[in-house]
Amino acid sequence: MKSMEQIHRVKELQMQQQGPYQNAKELKMDVKTVRKYMAKEDFSPQVPVAVTRPSKLDPYKATIDAWLKEDEQNRYKLKKIGYPYPCV
Repeated sequence: MKSMEQIHRVKELQMQQQGPYQNAKELKMDVKTVRKYMAKEDFSPQVPVAVTRPSKLDPYKATIDAWLKEDEQNRYKLKKIGYPYPCV
């Protein structure tokens, strides 16, 4: 993003009815950049919105919970697979 001074200068030249090519030549900027700033009205930074998506494991949650519940009751299996902590 260009500095706010450059953006304000683009807007000033736009108010003087100059086109994007003239502005680009005068400001030594790319025409596409000048067009972008001429079209834009609000220059405040946009905060990205986080999209919450369901977990890939959600369809299997009930099955996994059942497995964990079953393994929780079988202390010897946990010891056999190398679970390092004392099983309660």
